[in-house]
Amino acid sequence: MPTLAQKLSKPFVDISVLIWDFNLFLLNLLLPSHPSTDVVPSSAPGANGHWGAYMPPGPDDSRSACPMLNALANHSILPHSGKNISFRQLNTTVRQSFNFAPSFCFFVPNFAANFLSRSYWTGTFDLAELSKHNAIEHDASLTRRDAAEVSDQGKPDLQLVEELLGAATGEGGKRLTKSDLSRMLAKRRVECRANNEAYSESLFHNGFGSAK
Repeated sequence: MPTLAQKLSKPFVDISVLIWDFNLFLLNLLLPSHPSTDVVPSSAPGANGHWGAYMPPGPDDSRSACPMLNALANHSILPHSGKNISFRQLNTTVRQSFNFAPSFCFFVPNFAANFLSRSYWTGTFDLAELSKHNAIEHDASLTRRDAAEVSDQGKPDLQLVEELLGAATGEGGKRLTKSDLSRMLAKRRVECRANNEAYSESLFHNGFGSAK
C-alpha cells in the first residue's frame, strides 16, 4: 500500500503534471519543430537510428508486461538483467531514447513507485514488478494473454504478435497505422471480455491502453 505521505501528495503531484503537460502542449503549438536528427541527444541510445546490439533475456533476467521497457533491457539500454533499476533512471532513459514528453516520463515512473510503495527519488525496482495486475499491466493487451490465463506477463504471445503484424495496412502491409492499432485493440477487448471471466476494464486502463 502507498505510504501516508504518498497518498497525501498524490493529488498535488498529478495536478502539477497535468499543468506541466498542458503547457508543453501549448509550447509545441507555438515553437518550431526540431530537426529529426536533433531530437535524440547524440550521446543517447537511438541517436541517428543506432541502437545497441539485441540480446535475448536469460532465464534469470527480469522482464515486464511493457514491450517498450523489455526492448530497452534487451538492447542493454536499461540494465540487461532488468533488475535494480531506479525510477529516476527509467525517466531519463525513456525520455532520451523515445523522445517522450518529460511530463509523461515523470508520471509513469512516479505512478509505478506509488503502486510499489517506494520512493520515486531513491527507490529501485525489477521489471517484473511492473506487471502487477491492473497497475500498469491490464487485460486486453495487443501482445499478451490476460493475466488470468498466463501468469508470466513478461513474455509476449507470439500468436498475438503475428496477428497484430498481419493486420498492418500502411505502406503495403509493412507498417501498422493508428487505425490498425485501434481496430486490433477493439478486437482484443471483445475477445477478452468474452473469454476471460475475470476480465476487467476500468476507464483508466481503457485510456492507458488506447494511448499506447
